[in-house]
Amino acid sequence: EVSGKELAKVLEAKVIAAEGKLANKAVFGCTILDSLKVILELPYESFVKVYSNTSQRALLFTRVETGRSPMVAVRVTPIKPAIIILHSVDEVDKLAIKIAESEGIPLLVTKLKIEDVKTRLGQLGA
Repeated sequence: EVSGKELAKVLEAKVIAAEGKLANKAVFGCTILDSLKVILELPYESFVKVYSNTSQRALLFTRVETGRSPMVAVRVTPIKPAIIILHSVDEVDKLAIKIAESEGIPLLVTKLKIEDVKTRLGQLGA
């Protein structure tokens, strides 16, 4: 188990939305998803399965331009992640921010190289 604040610190992530909720989030793992593959190829039923045994996971989306598509995908699923992290996004879409705020899901952005993200998550046990 890792706190949301600890996860953000380890990944050098900037909080974009729902910052007040971050301190109270406990995360039991992080799943890295290629956003284009998820949106274009993954059936809806399979998307829900990315949570494994608990929804108290962080989802980190790679190959993201603005964050809108992953946030819309999360919005329409019945199970919500604890935290959403967008990888290497320069400017987060306003709708993505609104969705994160309305769902109460902390939205973060990290600029770390994906290899470094994986290494740091491994060190955390996430």
